[in-house]
Amino acid sequence: MISLTSVSVELTTAFFIVLLLVGPMFLWLRKLESRPKNLPPVIKIAEAELFKRPREAYETALGKYGPVIAVKRKGRVEYIVDSSLTHQVLTTNHLFSFEEGTAFILNLYYFKKLFTAFFVDIDDLVHNVIAARMPLVVEQVFPVFMKHASNLFDELHCLREDAQETRYVHGLDHTHKSISEAMALIILGPDFVNPTNLLAVEKVAHDIAVVTGLYQNTSWWGTNYPDVWRLFTWSVLVHYWDSRLQIWRKLRKETYDSDIATDSPEQFKGSVLDFLGCKFTNRTSGRIGFSAYLRITALVLGIVFASVHQTASVAVWVLYELAMRPEYQSALHEELFDICGVACSVDNANVSYESLQKAARLDSFIREVLRTKGDTLSTCRLTTASVPIGGYVIPKGFLVIPLASLSHMSTQYHGPDAEKFDGARWVGTGKQAVTVNHTYFPFGLGRWACPGRALAVAEIKMIVWGIICCSKPILKGGMYTVPDPLNVTSVAPSGEMTLVPFNYIA
Repeated sequence: MISLTSVSVELTTAFFIVLLLVGPMFLWLRKLESRPKNLPPVIKIAEAELFKRPREAYETALGKYGPVIAVKRKGRVEYIVDSSLTHQVLTTNHLFSFEEGTAFILNLYYFKKLFTAFFVDIDDLVHNVIAARMPLVVEQVFPVFMKHASNLFDELHCLREDAQETRYVHGLDHTHKSISEAMALIILGPDFVNPTNLLAVEKVAHDIAVVTGLYQNTSWWGTNYPDVWRLFTWSVLVHYWDSRLQIWRKLRKETYDSDIATDSPEQFKGSVLDFLGCKFTNRTSGRIGFSAYLRITALVLGIVFASVHQTASVAVWVLYELAMRPEYQSALHEELFDICGVACSVDNANVSYESLQKAARLDSFIREVLRTKGDTLSTCRLTTASVPIGGYVIPKGFLVIPLASLSHMSTQYHGPDAEKFDGARWVGTGKQAVTVNHTYFPFGLGRWACPGRALAVAEIKMIVWGIICCSKPILKGGMYTVPDPLNVTSVAPSGEMTLVPFNYIA
């Protein structure tokens, strides 16, 4: 006789078996039904083409299938748009999120979950504490750039009688060290400027670049096993306890006035760290709590990375392009002399932020380098909903990236000679290196255009002026190579340079 209990058990078991078999299929069908219709075409591009010839590969695909295409890269689908949709993608913030897109592409998803206001805080800090007081910043850091340029010239002077052969250095070594010291002075204050801390600043900037995937395209593991690579690279940040302890000791030792951070931040005379101490101090005790310390440390690391690594890489592009184009060196040297009265000496410079702004030829040269250096996938957003665009619908939660080369090298935007490098192209046009629009956006566009671009360009100008004040840069073999054509903004060109006296003919 079959008991009701056994029948109940069998029916229950059968129900769960059916549920396990049918449930996933049902959920998959529901998900399939909810997917937006009219998705952009998925274009298969060989990996070798993506990483070695990205401009040609993406431009060809967009020309044939555009204005929106989907391409799988590093294990994920990305949507690429042509220049007709650039402005829409980069300025429609409620549909295309800068914060979500940047956190996603830089492997900072969980970091942003922990520090939800990170990007807003960084933007506010750079706008109100650094960019708003550029005259003071330039006054503080210009001697640093001139010192490093003078030391480099002495090191590389190839006309000394005892020199057996010409010496060369990687340009990134010079720009990284110069900017690291300058930003340590601005961000952390003069008390932190010593060889040990400066080395830590350099390493932090480099290692965050590794963690955020900026060197991923040059790694076999990074391109073939991206998830494993992302997990492994986060381990590099455990090495900087000493620097973080120094920050903690300073914040705990001082008593801060919270009113200073709200009254007139642009008038604040101390370091960025001091300002953050004022901003996040407890109004009752005047002390910094542990959670505030974590937030301050995250902001300090973020500014160090953005201001050191990115600017140092771009500065190498400018130096190497200048070395490749000696016809511009004399003109920029003359402009420096006309503005500052400097004649082959690093000791007589009277440089202010106003002086840097007067350097129209140098500014034009920098803008032209940024326009032509080969940007492709440089500025991204993440969809916050399913978005109709270009006759298609891009689903929610996907990266959308305008192909920068279609704007930067467009004959429609820049004339029939758009492919030609013309360092004087922008003189007298009113378009500075920091002026962005949909035809030129190396610093992004819209609400989230880089708030520190004025500082970045000023630092590049100071680096160039330090070099051409008394010397000419020359590249070994007369050329450089591009290690990562897909990420030229964050990965500097590879090559070695030397310096010769300005009156020396190589």
